Parts: sequence; C-alpha cells; structure tokens
Amino acid sequence: MQTDFEFTCQPPLGRLRIVGDLDANTVDHLTDVLECLALRGCTRVEVDVEEVTYIDTRTLHVLHEVHRRLVIRGGGLSLVSTGSYHELVARHAGYGALLPQPRLTAQDASVTMSVPAPEERIWAHESTVIERPAGARGAGAEQRERPRRHHGDGGAADPLEHPRV
Repeated sequence: MQTDFEFTCQPPLGRLRIVGDLDANTVDHLTDVLECLALRGCTRVEVDVEEVTYIDTRTLHVLHEVHRRLVIRGGGLSLVSTGSYHELVARHAGYGALLPQPRLTAQDASVTMSVPAPEERIWAHESTVIERPAGARGAGAEQRERPRRHHGDGGAADPLEHPRV
C-alpha cells in the first residue's frame, strides 16, 4: 500500500496527516517530512495517524525522538487523531505518551482543589509538606520530624536538636 504524507507549516505550528503503512520502507520519508517542518520553524507538530493501517516500533521510536527534540526547543509533537490499531501498538510497545491526551473542557476547568492556607502548612523539609492535624492549634500543636544527623563520633548531639534539661 502506498503511504501519503500531507503536511502544512505555519510556524510555529506544523500539521501532518499520514495515510497508509508506517514501516521500515516509509520511516526515512517520515523522518524527512518531520525534519522539513522543523527546518521551517515548526516547533509544535500535530500528527494525524487515524488512517494509518500499519505502524511498527521503529516508527514509534522516530516519533518519540522527534517529540523529545521539539520539547527541548520549547514545542513538542502530539498525535491529534489515532486509530485503534495505532493505539494498541503504541500501548504494547511502551509508547503510550504518544497517544492523544484528553482535552480539558470548561466543566473540567471549573474543578477546584482544596489547598491549606500557608499558616496551616508545616514545612519539615524543602520538598515535603506535612499537614497540621485537624483541630490542632497554637505553637507546638504540630509534630515536626527533623532528620537525625549521624556524626560518626560516638553520638555527638545534633546541632539542630534542643538541649534536654
């Protein structure tokens, strides 16, 4: 089966529609088309593979590598329309990231998260937030855990630890 590549380029967006098989015989042509879009200034590329009848893992790897290079340039490659065959192969080959991502609707955007006010947070470590127990108020109401430092000198006291009287 003949494979057709139809593309448009309006930097920074490029669009590519593929019809036919994507295999060892077409991967070089696909690579050339994607490089052409990049050279023309397209840092975001939308690919429609809904009418692809066969795709191999080498082609999935090429799409993944092009996406990685475009991300470095501030863009990316996204599949905007896929067929069930492509989705099956991509999932089984470990390229699920190449599948179309669900788009947020206005209803999805209205969902809110409850985040405690800054005074309700306890910063125990720069990358960890421990929530204050419900109903706990005032100084000392929370439990803080400090990492213990081992000095290797037979148990010298931790300089951050308060002396015990």
